[in-house]
Amino acid sequence: MSERAAPTDLTETWLAGLVKVSRRIADMDDVDAVLQSITAIARTLMNADTTSLALLESQERLALRFQADSTGNFQPEDEWITTPVIRSALEAPAAFCYPPSPEDPPLSWSCAGNLWRVPNAALAPLLLDTIPIGVVWVGRLTDRPFTATELAGLGHLADQMVIALEHGSMAARLQSLAVIEERSRIAREMHDSLAQILGYLGLQMQTLEVLALQGNIDALVAELRQGRELIKAAHADIRSNILSLRTTLAGDLGFVAALRQYLDEFAIQTGLNASLMDYAGSALTLSPLAETQLVRIVQEALTNVRKHAQASKVVVSIATRDRSLFVSILDDGVGMVVKHDSQEHFGLQTMRERAESIGGGLSVTSAPGHGTTVVVRVPLL
Repeated sequence: MSERAAPTDLTETWLAGLVKVSRRIADMDDVDAVLQSITAIARTLMNADTTSLALLESQERLALRFQADSTGNFQPEDEWITTPVIRSALEAPAAFCYPPSPEDPPLSWSCAGNLWRVPNAALAPLLLDTIPIGVVWVGRLTDRPFTATELAGLGHLADQMVIALEHGSMAARLQSLAVIEERSRIAREMHDSLAQILGYLGLQMQTLEVLALQGNIDALVAELRQGRELIKAAHADIRSNILSLRTTLAGDLGFVAALRQYLDEFAIQTGLNASLMDYAGSALTLSPLAETQLVRIVQEALTNVRKHAQASKVVVSIATRDRSLFVSILDDGVGMVVKHDSQEHFGLQTMRERAESIGGGLSVTSAPGHGTTVVVRVPLL
């Protein structure tokens, strides 16, 4: 155990620790990673031998989620806290020290098959709008008790843990709402597309009937061929929409992994040479809504490639620059004349609106015979 730092050094250490925690939360990192980080930081700031975090789960059971000690950081599984003193912290209004008197036994609990017994501890409840959701506690294997200043610091760390849990819950809700909204949108598109196709086929069947009665075999065969091509295109659209619905978004795989999965299946379905070039090289800090919109923009751009580009190859690349993420979709197809007015292709207009809805932008570069490049820029968190 290191010697106690001077007051100035201690203040600087606490400020640096709290700033680090705040940045992790602001970056919307994985909630478990943030909580584990705070648990480890708390051990250092509190000059303790061990720090533990338990969260209240179903049936009023207190589950040990994270523990940090001199050997490292742990994420125990199926460890339930039954120690009365620790459970009593759920009902405490603020952080407190244990033991209240020298005659009381050491605080004890189990972690990964090891029994911990600490003669000095400090415990703080995690309160969400006055409702207890967990307990954080620190322990020392020496006889030095925790001070009032350290108790206040533990209370601040407990508040940071609650904020991290709230952010994690909010991110999960945003992701869920974004996915539900996009799935509803795709379902509407499938319904409208099918209704249009079935309506057209109904009219075509009437035409075929008339041509058959007239004995106009040449016109009949031509109509049948046209109908067959329409059914083939409709089938491709439906398969593409089903793939979009099936695509796992960032909440499960992460943006890059979800995009790679989609491209692999897109290549199989279309026969196009589709590849992903990831130049970002690190974890991307995007909101759930931004991830969802980006995936949909790429999906719509690839749908345009499949339907109109007559391409043999398409490359999706990801890069970061100046705190922004750039996603480009480049094909070697026939190209087009790019319009930037009210006559802009509806699909491009939708992609542009999606990009702008998340604070980004979209540009299209193309010319007849020279392929098309779509570039999406969105700010990173």
